[in-house]
Formats: sequence, C-alpha cells, structure tokens
Amino acid sequence: MPYNHPLKKLEIPNLGGSLDLEIARLTVLERRKIERAGGLFVERVHELENFERVLDIMSGTGTWTLKVAQMYPEIEVVGLERVCLLMDYASGQAEARKLGNVCYFPLGEDPTKLAFPNNAFDLVNVNYLFVLLHPHEWPLFFQECLRITRPGGYIRVFEQDWGITNSPAIEKMAELFLRGLQKAHLGLSPNGRYIGVLPFLSSFLRRAGWIAIQRRAMIDDYLKGPGMPNNSEQAINLMTNVMRTLTIQQDMATPEEYEELLAQAVIDLEREDFCSCLLSVAFWARKPASI
Repeated sequence: MPYNHPLKKLEIPNLGGSLDLEIARLTVLERRKIERAGGLFVERVHELENFERVLDIMSGTGTWTLKVAQMYPEIEVVGLERVCLLMDYASGQAEARKLGNVCYFPLGEDPTKLAFPNNAFDLVNVNYLFVLLHPHEWPLFFQECLRITRPGGYIRVFEQDWGITNSPAIEKMAELFLRGLQKAHLGLSPNGRYIGVLPFLSSFLRRAGWIAIQRRAMIDDYLKGPGMPNNSEQAINLMTNVMRTLTIQQDMATPEEYEELLAQAVIDLEREDFCSCLLSVAFWARKPASI
C-alpha cells in the first residue's frame, strides 16, 4: 500500500509578502546550478545539439527549460512541476518571452507513471526528487524514465544532500527535518542523519537498465552567497519554507520550540565566523541503443 506523500501538494507559503522573493531566490539558484555545472548538459560533448524533445522533471521556476527553449528553438521542451505556483510562473515567463516551443504540465500523483509514450524524449532531466519519492519508488521511477527515453538517449539527474554549517541552531533544525523526512518515508537515510540519496543513484540507474553511468560533484555555499537575501531573517525563513511544515507535521518539534530555533538561527547566521557548504552531484547515463 503506498504511503501518504506529505509534501506532494505543498504550495510555497507567502511569508509576509515574500512569495516574490522566494521565486526570485529559486530562479537565481537554478541559474547558479547551470553555471556551476558548466552548461545545460555539459557532460555531452555537443550539449543538446540534434535533440528533438527534452523533458525536465521538477522544473521549478523554469530556468533550465526556458534557457533550452531560447538557445535551441528547434527543440520541443516540456516541464513537469508539482507546485502549481511555480508551473504558472514558468508558463508566464515563456509567454512573456514569446517562446512557443516550451510548455509545462503538473506532475501527476504517481511519479512512477509518466503520461508520455515510449521513446518520446532524447533527454530526461531530473531535479531534487527526495521530497517526492518514497524508497520503493526510486527504481520504478528510473525504469519509467528509461521507457520514455529513445534508444541511445540520455538521463541527467541532479541531487544534493543537506547543507553543513557551524550553527548549532541551524544544525538542530536540519536534524529535526531529516528525522521528520525519515518518519514520512522520504529520503533514503537509514538513521535520519542525512537525505541519503546520493550513494544510491548509480545503483538505481544501473538496475533500471541505464548504461555508461557517470557522476560529478559540486560544492557551493549554503544560506549565504548567490540566491540568498542579505537579510538573515529572510534567508532563514526561506530555508525553512518546507522544513517547518514537515518538522511540525511529523511531531519533531512544537511550533513554539521551532520559533525559538528560528530566532537563534538568525543570530548564528549573522555571526562573522559563520561557515557553510552544500554538496550537489550530477549523474548522467544513456539508454542502450538496442532497446
């Protein structure tokens, strides 16, 4: 029997007028991800040349899809997103830029069943699935991605683990969130100390039938730097948009306890000696040409 997915229908809350700021933050972070990766699909010698259709799953504010559509007008670009506000924003951006080769659809209730025919895409680009997939769904998801990718086509998966800081309050919030994630049957950590997806991805891809699997790690700042507001309280509130809901929902802390942690986290973030880092990994693989 499938688990209830506590984050699947979660919308971005409006934190006292900060919805625009959250969209701006996500857009900058998505741009930063492309820059850090070195391009749209830098792992392939000619990136997206000679592709006809590409799919972006968990497309966010549409930064990657819009850039693909603009740079490659001959390619049909499709984005799937679970958060309606983000999907609507990306669609509005495509319309404003007069990009007729990109469209967005809601990600269905069951991400292991994608509403596309066999061999439909040259590339399936995937982002941040840890808030979406339960442990048993990961292999099924990558099998479904294989089905909708043409023989010889590609998959590209971008995932991360949680950021590391020298703030006791931020680390405590992360601990509570990660334990709540485990309680909600999300993530792959056996003890709730981390998200735990990164060690498994190569195995999941291989078991699903993908070949020529490779990966590349990237290190970046966390909570400070590109994509984050200069105001420490805004930065912490934006970080906890999803964390707060899941933590309290899974009875990891009371609302009052969480507010105390938030206040201390703001103080910690403003310290001159605050330090942090974030690990992200890009995985890519091919579908066998003979399938």
